[in-house]
Amino acid sequence: MHQPTIEKLHALRLGAMANALTAQLQQPEIDAMPFVERLALLVDIQHSAMLTAALAQRLTRAGMRQSACMENLDLRTPRADWTARPCRRWRAGSGSANTATF
Repeated sequence: MHQPTIEKLHALRLGAMANALTAQLQQPEIDAMPFVERLALLVDIQHSAMLTAALAQRLTRAGMRQSACMENLDLRTPRADWTARPCRRWRAGSGSANTATF
């Protein structure tokens, strides 16, 4: 009875929603939830899957030579204090970006 609906979801490229619906149908306690909450769960799962896929595609297109992640950041190494020194590109005493010397 639910298989045509699941096939239509796949045809609409809503695979994450179809898989979540299949998982919901296998849980007997899900019937106690109101329809709107069940639908909200399905929509949230599909939305997060689409965001994840978009992010993965952007990372692939970026063509980074290294794979970076937050765990690899070295936050213990002291950094230079760039706020203490004025930038050499700007004239001393001018507060306008139009008077930059390069």
